[in-house]
Amino acid sequence: MRSSGAANYSDIAAGVMYTAQKGVKVINISLGGYANSNTLRNAVEAAASTYGVVMVAGAGNDNLNQAFYPAAYDNVLGVAGTASTPMPIFARPRLRRSAGYLGQRPRMP
Repeated sequence: MRSSGAANYSDIAAGVMYTAQKGVKVINISLGGYANSNTLRNAVEAAASTYGVVMVAGAGNDNLNQAFYPAAYDNVLGVAGTASTPMPIFARPRLRRSAGYLGQRPRMP
């Protein structure tokens, strides 16, 4: 990535292939864009089909109903979060310990 935070899809594709060829089995990509790229799609497909890579990618942060790549490609697990209003991590409510919740192991049937 450049110091501006931008990256070319071809550079991302090269990174996907480099890590896949080195034997990495899970690739996390926390970046992307709204334009489709044959180069990136081909790298994702090759990583999954040839090297058995599982790829996880962010589905975007812009609250748009639009495909975000590489998360929108087949063979990629797209992940996203939702909240009614954005909250910094330190301001999120803490989970309470209560019976049957945190601090106890779930019981198997």
